[in-house]
Amino acid sequence: MRTRVRPEEPGPSPDREQIDWLASIDSVWVAVAIALPAIVALASAIIVIDLAYHLRAGNFLLAGRWVGDLPDFSFAESERWIDQQWGAQVVFALLQRLGGFATLAFSRGVAIAVIAWFVYLSCRARGADRRAASILTSLATVVALPTLGVRPQLFGLVLFAAALWILTTRSTHPARLWVLPVLAGVWANMHGSVLFLIPMLLITLWESFSRREPVRSRLAVAAVIAVVGTFVNPYGPSVWVYIAQLTMNPTVQNLVTEWEPLTIRDSFGVVFFASIGAVVLVLIRRSESVTVFDLLWLGTFVVVGLSARRSSPWWSLVAATVVAGLLARRAPTSSHGSRVINAGFLLATLSAALLLLPWWRPVELGHAPSGLVAAVRKATPPQSRLVVHQSYASWFEYALPDRPVFVDSRIELYERSTWSDYLAIQAGRSDWPQIVDRWQADAIVARRSWKLVPFILEDPGWRLVFDDEDGFVFVRA
Repeated sequence: MRTRVRPEEPGPSPDREQIDWLASIDSVWVAVAIALPAIVALASAIIVIDLAYHLRAGNFLLAGRWVGDLPDFSFAESERWIDQQWGAQVVFALLQRLGGFATLAFSRGVAIAVIAWFVYLSCRARGADRRAASILTSLATVVALPTLGVRPQLFGLVLFAAALWILTTRSTHPARLWVLPVLAGVWANMHGSVLFLIPMLLITLWESFSRREPVRSRLAVAAVIAVVGTFVNPYGPSVWVYIAQLTMNPTVQNLVTEWEPLTIRDSFGVVFFASIGAVVLVLIRRSESVTVFDLLWLGTFVVVGLSARRSSPWWSLVAATVVAGLLARRAPTSSHGSRVINAGFLLATLSAALLLLPWWRPVELGHAPSGLVAAVRKATPPQSRLVVHQSYASWFEYALPDRPVFVDSRIELYERSTWSDYLAIQAGRSDWPQIVDRWQADAIVARRSWKLVPFILEDPGWRLVFDDEDGFVFVRA
């Protein structure tokens, strides 16, 4: 008896599958992880406390100046400026030339989306389904977002997230390991967080050799080349000395808020410690799945995060990736949900991103006192020496490059005695006139909170020429 074979029913076309996926709950989870952090960034102001002087340095370099020939930005510098972040400065200056601060704001959103994308991919590579990977990525960016400003650290985090993804996928995609040396070379010319590449490589090498992974030899060679690649910078191996000295500089740690250790006394610290508590709960519940290498990753970067406020993002990216492996499901579940709601969410996300693009609206700049700058330009001649509030100094260096400031955001370039003098002036200490005379300052730009203000208002040697909500401008009478 002959059996009639029914022809196979044609499956859905690739175009239909793509449309179905775009309207599925999976696409919503990906959008939550990748797009929402970028949208939050687009809606935020650009803080120029560091960015402005980086732009000035980047413009010097684009003009053909060598890294070691950058001019003094202040009249009180006492140390040689190891401009290890010169690569980031050039990129920032190029972006600013292309479209002003709007382009920089847009680039920040793109960079944050790229960081989130690499973390999401790392979580997926560790076995997490889309929903878990999305939630973990979103939580990681919540912890990291306060530190993701337009400054060289942003490039460091992009490269860190890329390295994390490469190392996480080493067994399934070993060819990616050869990207590590290139990444390391770029990183060493962008930001001092290249330091974190060392523990990343050591932990991964230990795990790979302990498990006798086939890729271990390739990993070892790539790791050695990557470390050597960090020497490819204008300062060679001495860049490592600079990074070590900066991280251990007591003046930096005492004067800069973001270099202070985290505490539960502010919201930033509360979020960080809450993330540690959440990870500890996962470790307790999944104790049978936790490896010594997971603990090494978490332990290393929780110490990094505890050391300073600015170091918390490294912890959050690592924690998300490690926890993803502990929460991995053998048979991930999937739910399509309502296609109308999913499509509506995606459309709303896209609309928000388009509406918040910085070219449609003014870009808000933080710590960029335009009124004070205009007043100083009008009231003082070029080459006048300015005592400026430290958080404003970077903007003055960018906006008034022909008037050197006293101290700025490059904390490590000044002696402790210089910082003592600055703090004495700010506090209105009894000897502030002698200190100002000794430094031959011609003008003082004070914030409204300075205790100096009532004293200098009564001093006949100084004259108030301007004041607004940002502060006061005083010049010699």
